Amino acid sequence: MFNFSNLTSRVNNIVREGEVSEVYTDRHSCRVTFEDKSGLVSAELPVLTLAAYKNKSYSLPDVGERVICLMVSNDSTSGSGYVIGSLYTGENKPTEDNQNLTKLEFADGTFAQYERKDHELKIKFGDDAAITYKGTGDEDFLDEEIGGGASENEKHTFTFEFQDKTKMSYENDDEDHEFKFAFNDDAEISYSNDDENHKFQIKFNDSSEIVYENGDDNSKFEFSFKDGTKFSYEMAESSSEFKWSFKDGGSIGYEMGEDSTQFELKFSDGSSVTHDSDSGDMEVKVTGDLKINSDGEIQITSADEMELTAGADVVVKGSNIRLN
Repeated sequence: MFNFSNLTSRVNNIVREGEVSEVYTDRHSCRVTFEDKSGLVSAELPVLTLAAYKNKSYSLPDVGERVICLMVSNDSTSGSGYVIGSLYTGENKPTEDNQNLTKLEFADGTFAQYERKDHELKIKFGDDAAITYKGTGDEDFLDEEIGGGASENEKHTFTFEFQDKTKMSYENDDEDHEFKFAFNDDAEISYSNDDENHKFQIKFNDSSEIVYENGDDNSKFEFSFKDGTKFSYEMAESSSEFKWSFKDGGSIGYEMGEDSTQFELKFSDGSSVTHDSDSGDMEVKVTGDLKINSDGEIQITSADEMELTAGADVVVKGSNIRLN
């Protein structure tokens, strides 16, 4: 009759769980203590690796780590065999809970991981610097394609984050592309484009900003200062405009079209001076008194009708007044 108790004993001796007690780094091997064998210490056991010929991999368990061993000699001594892998225990639990995640984590906090549903590859270093690549694909990947390969991606993001929180990123989809360099003091440099528009932007940590935008029909350059003052120049197919806006509400503007130009000067109190080259008109508006003082002659000449209108008295004073 076949003795099943002997079979169970033999299997238990072939596949054993134990704790690493010594590690030999130059030979990629270790010794293992088996508590269920009265503290028996194995011979030096090779630790299995992914590749060991032209391609090579290297990873050793730590002293105290729980491992599974495949023993090929079952005598009463320590025997010989191989360490075929490590395992989690009740005291040493997994750090993740995600079926779609593959992760390699190191004791100093560095890790490399890939999340197959989100198509995200991330490497983070112990000093908090990180590299991330992410492609957004089919939301039904898990339900329909699990284990069957990646789906078509519509959006890709690459990020490089330094230990001081400075970040470099590149993002693109079918139409839009954006490159950004964000510094840890909130300053930022970015460039983005789609099928029709291109934008280059520099943001300073004091909220000043430089922006250049270029489209199919127009382009614009703008410089904004932290106090609200703004300088801009915009050029379209048949016109261009220069404008300088001050923090107190005043502004200087000059606009040029195909057949005319217009100049405008605005003051913070609402007063203004405008000139239109097409009509030749000039208009001066003041919210208070208008005074003209001269040590010499003042002459006002008009080739057409001149009109002087006042809501109250008009007073003209002089030692010699002539009206023709």
